[in-house]
Amino acid sequence: MDNPEILTEGSELSENSEWLTRAEVSARLKISVQTLANWAWEGRGPRFAKPGGGRCRYRLVDVIAWEEDQFGG
Repeated sequence: MDNPEILTEGSELSENSEWLTRAEVSARLKISVQTLANWAWEGRGPRFAKPGGGRCRYRLVDVIAWEEDQFGG
């Protein structure tokens, strides 16, 4: 995804979805937390949510989809 969708309204951390922190995603992608934050600011990287207007969270399924899109998986 070139432009990640930012979910805010109605975004809840569902028990049925696995949500990752920015630190967990950056470790998975082997990049710095700051790089991931920059990507979010620039509208790049995996889709993320800010439930209740709080900190960024990434659904594992969205991270995997982004990886597949980027790396042809």
